[in-house]
Amino acid sequence: MFSGTDIYKRIEQVKSELNLSNKALAEQGKTTDRTIINIKSGSSTPNAKILYHWRENLGLNINWLLTGVGEMFSTNIRSAEEMLPPLTKKLMSVEQSMDKAAQLAKLEAMKAVIEGDIEDEKSVQSGDSEQIASG
Repeated sequence: MFSGTDIYKRIEQVKSELNLSNKALAEQGKTTDRTIINIKSGSSTPNAKILYHWRENLGLNINWLLTGVGEMFSTNIRSAEEMLPPLTKKLMSVEQSMDKAAQLAKLEAMKAVIEGDIEDEKSVQSGDSEQIASG
C-alpha cells in the first residue's frame, strides 16, 4: 500500500532532479496546478492519466513513485532520439560528422537565406507603403 505523503515526497524528488516547478510538473502530467497542490496536501493521489503522462513525458518509473521500489526513472523508455524517423537520424549523423568548415558553411548558407527573407519582406512592405501613398 502507498500513502499520499510518500508519493508527494517522491514527487518532490522528481521535481528537484528535473528542476521542475509545480506548474511544469502539472503540464507534463496534462493536469492542473491545483491537482498538484491536492496531491501535496494528501487529499488526492495522481490518477492513471497523470501517471501515464509522467511516464511518457518524464520517463518516470511509476512503480517507484507509488511504492518507492526501483529507480526513479524507467530504463525501458525509448529516448527521443530512438523514436526519430530513420531519415532524420541519418541527417543528424551527417551533421555531427561535419568538420568545423562545413558547419560554418552551413551557418553562412542559413544566414543568407534568412537575410534574403528579410530583404523580401522589406520589399513587400515598401511596395505596400508606396501603393497606399499613391492610392
